[in-house]
Amino acid sequence: MLISPESFSFGLAFQLVVMVVVGGTGSMITGATLVATVLTLATEFLKPVEESLNLFGASKIVVAVGVILVLIYRPAGLFGTAEPQPLNWIRRLSNRRTSPPPANTAQ
Repeated sequence: MLISPESFSFGLAFQLVVMVVVGGTGSMITGATLVATVLTLATEFLKPVEESLNLFGASKIVVAVGVILVLIYRPAGLFGTAEPQPLNWIRRLSNRRTSPPPANTAQ
């Protein structure tokens, strides 16, 4: 496969911008990676549906509506400007499971 300027279409540029904007401009690794994975899987899943129903371009409409909804309800993206810390999430979950319930001190 040869890489040439023709390989980079407007559609690819749109997808790259969507991945960064929806993922959160401050969380370049986690947000963009998560959105890239979901966007790619959703697009590939919708291709046979588009072909069977003769609704070509429906996946692009779904992606555009999703981008609009994210921009309305989460203007900073899914993760905003912060990278999620998976180890902190695991520690918090393990602390919740091991800590005893608070004692009832009502008289």
